[in-house]
Amino acid sequence: IIIAFMKLSKHPKASKFALAGLGILFFSNLLSLGFSVVRVQLPSLLDGNYQLAGYIYAGINVFFSLVWTLALGLLIFAIWTGREEK
Repeated sequence: IIIAFMKLSKHPKASKFALAGLGILFFSNLLSLGFSVVRVQLPSLLDGNYQLAGYIYAGINVFFSLVWTLALGLLIFAIWTGREEK
């Protein structure tokens, strides 16, 4: 994140994409930390309905996979943005 801020004036477009991707990853990890508490308590909150808990776990995993894919795509796009063709 520090390097992206340092390169912001020299490569503004690539730095913005890198900051967006890294920011999404950072907040995704914070959100994942919060959901880890929910995952432990979920079966007891659902009165032992383990099938529903499994569906919720799957939905949470799909959500975080999509967020990870978006963030990684932004980082890869930041690498290739602003490169001159030879």
